[in-house]
This record gives sequence, C-alpha cells and structure tokens, in this order.
Amino acid sequence: MIATLSIAGLAVTTAVACSSTTGSSADDGTVRLQNYAAGSFYLNYLTEHLGNFDKEGLKVENVDVSTGVQATNALQSGSIDVALLSPFNVQPLIEDGQKLQATSGYKGPYTAIVGAKSMTETQWPNSIAQLKGSTIAVLAIGGAEQAMCEIVLNGAGLKPGDYTFVATGSGQAAGAAMSSGNANAGCLSDVPTATLTDSGYPLLFSFMNKTSPLSNYPAEVLAINSDFSGSQMWSKTDWVEKNPKTIDGLRRAFAKTIIWMNDPANFEELVSVLTTSPYHVDSLSDAAFAKFVKDSIPMYKIPFTEESRSTWMNIIDRFGNGPMPPVDQWVDPTTPATAADLDKLLSSSN
Repeated sequence: MIATLSIAGLAVTTAVACSSTTGSSADDGTVRLQNYAAGSFYLNYLTEHLGNFDKEGLKVENVDVSTGVQATNALQSGSIDVALLSPFNVQPLIEDGQKLQATSGYKGPYTAIVGAKSMTETQWPNSIAQLKGSTIAVLAIGGAEQAMCEIVLNGAGLKPGDYTFVATGSGQAAGAAMSSGNANAGCLSDVPTATLTDSGYPLLFSFMNKTSPLSNYPAEVLAINSDFSGSQMWSKTDWVEKNPKTIDGLRRAFAKTIIWMNDPANFEELVSVLTTSPYHVDSLSDAAFAKFVKDSIPMYKIPFTEESRSTWMNIIDRFGNGPMPPVDQWVDPTTPATAADLDKLLSSSN
C-alpha cells in the first residue's frame, strides 16, 4: 500500500553508449541529446527527418535512454548533454545542491487511467470512485506519473489506503498486467492506453482528453491539463552557461517542427513518416494509429510557462522528497515562458 511517494534509484548506474563522458566545452552546436524511441516521444526523430537540426547548424547525436532514472544518471555522468525530464526526476539532486537547469519545455503528460473491462462507470467522479480496493499498475513506484494519478484518485475522494500501486517496469508490462487480471486498472502512458482502449478497456480518466465536462473536475485535477509541461529539456548549469547558442538552436529547431506538426496540411505526411519509424505502434490499426498521432500533437510545446512551474512546485511539495528550491535556481532565465518569447526566439538569427 502506498501512502507516500519517494524518489528512489537515482544511484542506479546506467550504461549509455557514448564515446565520451564530458560535455561539449565550446558552443559549436554539438549536442548529445537523450532520445526515447517509444510512444509519442518522436519530436527528436521528426526534427531530424525535417532537417531542422541542420538548418540551425546543430550536430546532434541522439542517445537512446528509456527511463527518467537512467536519463538523470546519464546527465550527471556527462554521457548526454540534454535530457528529457520532469522536475520530479531531478528534484532530489537540485535539493542536494547539484546545478541542473530546465532550458525549454518539451512535451505535456499523456498519463491516463484505464480500468478493467468489467468497470462500467466512465464519468467523473464515479469512474475513479469505482477503483476503491483496486490494484493499479504503474511504470515505477515514486515517479511523476504515479504522483499525477494520485492527484486524480484523491480528487475523486479516494484516500491512499483505498488502493494499491504495483510497479511493472514498463507501460507495456502494465498493460499486460491488466490483460492478465493481475491489476484492476492501470496508470498508463500513451501506447498501452491506446492499445487497451482500442481493445475495449474503458478509459476512466485522461489528462489529454477529459472523459467528462470540465466543470465536473476539482481545481487540483484541472491544474494538470493538456497545456501542462510534463517534461522539459534539462542540462547541467555549467553546460548551459557554455552553450547558449546551441540551446537556442535546439529551441528553434523543435519549435519549427512543432509548428509544422500543427499545420493540418502536413498531417498525412506526419502519419506516413511515423508509420515507417520506430514510433509506429504495430498493435494499432491504421485508423487507430492516425488517431494516436493526432492526439499527441497538442502535447508538444516549447514555452515552460509560469503556470507549469507553479504546478510542478505544488506536485513536488505534496509528493516529492523535500521542497523544490525557488524557480530561479532550476529554470534557465532565457527559457521561453510565453508565446511572445517563442516568437522572439523564432525571429532571432542562428
């Protein structure tokens, strides 16, 4: 039974294929960027496909690192220069005095709660209230995904003793636990959510696509919505200080890709590109995969807004391993926070 959350495993070593353990010391556009070749984390792949890294004069090495713990360790060791993390991942390190900074937004949270096929309530709050006494599969105990689901469960009136979380190690394993009956529900990422709902499992809650009218949800649940920055680009502070042009180049390259993605005229090409990429979900039909892609587009945003920062401070204050230091200690001051900041960034030269 999980009453409180804790961050664990940051000392676990991770093997990352890389020829060097020190970051770039000169602002020459060379960057080792964490790549997560699964689900809807396709922004790196698409940006490279469209040539936007090249247009910004960037020499990018995408290093596959699949979990937040591994990415945090790789960033600490210098195996990568930029990691895709949430403040929840790095909070213990920042609190311990390590100098890490968020330099850009990246992607919102997809997290959803899917129930067993026998669960018939799909409208808030009954959709979540029916989980009382349930075993809920999660990727890892103590992560941001679980914290977000705790907010939903508590917002519907459940208390920590009303449910049990079980760690499965991956979203796919969480889906398998549900399919086998070893879990009554899943706090899931994008691919297992899409696969299970396409197979008839009921969607009980989704941060991206609310299952009930917004007026039904309490404020603490509405605070975490599709505009919320779930993960950001993070780097060591000394690397940020040495590589401001590279960071701005990454921001512009990703922003140009996101603008392209949001143009309806490019949607068919986007689906076609992803269909032949590592991000294709083979378990989905063509129509279901196209919907999966369409639902993922709004998650990508470069600004890391004041609202997102405040939301993260509240999450960490409630579930984290100690308080988060003031924002100016972990957000690079040049990080875009508004649409105007993004427009200014895009109009600047390389």
